[in-house]
Amino acid sequence: LSDKVPLFRIFWKILSEYDLGEQSAWYPWLNSLPQLFNNGASMTYDCFDCLPPYAAYCSFAERQNLVNFQKAATPFSGKYDSEVLKWAYNVACTRSIEVNGERFLAPMVDMFNHGADTEVEIQYDGNDCYAYASTDIPAGSPLRISYGDPTDTTPLFAT
Repeated sequence: LSDKVPLFRIFWKILSEYDLGEQSAWYPWLNSLPQLFNNGASMTYDCFDCLPPYAAYCSFAERQNLVNFQKAATPFSGKYDSEVLKWAYNVACTRSIEVNGERFLAPMVDMFNHGADTEVEIQYDGNDCYAYASTDIPAGSPLRISYGDPTDTTPLFAT
């Protein structure tokens, strides 16, 4: 359970900023995000029967995490319906990154592509996030970062 605390903090941050609406500094970014996600957390229980066993296992685990987050959030704020909670959870899962065991929201990371050969390094200094070019990048070229360990398949079902 303790491994979910950093993700829950991001989930709660997103709900807090959602509450502020246009008064939030995060509003333009939050408003630009998808409203619907097609991942394990968004599936119905009947969907899991249609998946290959390992995909069903990973997707069901993501769905169970969503249900647990919804249960944890409800006593503190019953004003959110299940769709808002699902959206906040999906944003937390798909728009936060983990660095040294800590999770961060970094809206600018949405601007980068994934690649095995990366040109950009992300670094954090307190609450600030910096992107540095690690090589010379020709004009018009994509900017790529690593989205994570390519041998760990579970993040594939979180996007």
